[in-house]
Amino acid sequence: MSFFEAIILGIIQGVTEFLPVSSSGHLIVAEKIFHVDTRSDLLFEAVLHLGTLLAVIAAFWSDWKIMYKECTRLPSDLMKNMKTYIHNKMYETDEVPYIKILHNPQRKMFVMIIVSTILTAAVGYLFKDIAGKVSHSVLAAGLGFFISSVFLFVVDYWNYGDRLPKDSNFRQAAVIGLLQGISVFPGISRSGITITAGRFFGFRKNYAIRYSYLMSVPVILGAVLLELGNLKIAGITWKMGFIYLCGMLSAAVTGFFCIRLLLRQLQKQRFRIFAIYCALIGIVSLVCNFMLPIS
Repeated sequence: MSFFEAIILGIIQGVTEFLPVSSSGHLIVAEKIFHVDTRSDLLFEAVLHLGTLLAVIAAFWSDWKIMYKECTRLPSDLMKNMKTYIHNKMYETDEVPYIKILHNPQRKMFVMIIVSTILTAAVGYLFKDIAGKVSHSVLAAGLGFFISSVFLFVVDYWNYGDRLPKDSNFRQAAVIGLLQGISVFPGISRSGITITAGRFFGFRKNYAIRYSYLMSVPVILGAVLLELGNLKIAGITWKMGFIYLCGMLSAAVTGFFCIRLLLRQLQKQRFRIFAIYCALIGIVSLVCNFMLPIS
């Protein structure tokens, strides 16, 4: 892999991870066009995911700081409620009140993200063998793009609801997590399917977008750990290490600016343009599958 190819693939990963157009599908098509085979290079896939992970953490740094504080305080509140329960049982009284665990939107969103992540992991584990077989299939990516296009057309016409975290519930988080799990298949946009689900449940547009991005962090982190866990002893030279680092940085920088751009633009623009794009790139994928030689 050349320096230029690593930069291009990093930019594709950074842009398409956060646009509702499927990063995995675009990387498969790009590999086909450039005749680059990364299926045996788990380290490069891991560093690209690491780049997008850094992007979403940096873009939502203030949100993560607040949720981290709530995360550290949550066990303490649970322990206090346990002590209250024991005290009330021992003295057969209800005089000591319980602490409300989900007393603010940040803590509720944090717990909802945990619920979504658990369901995503369950679906991903269930379909891991099938997804692995088609993970580099241009044909599968093309079909996935068409599925993403349908979801985005649906969300474009579903503009009902103005719910915020205080109005959402764990059943909705579970369903969004289940749908996010389907994005293990190439071409199916993770952000597209989760934003669609959020809007379907009546989430306010900016809340649906932020929830989609925030819940991507444990998913991307899990992907990085899985890829690194499958690595054997890698004889990486200084030159290849530099190329991989450039790929990661290009993914991180482009991902960060794409998030910032989308948070402003998607709240006033419609998703139809992305739906049309997914349909078109789906056609391109099918053309690549049948017309270009297998590298």
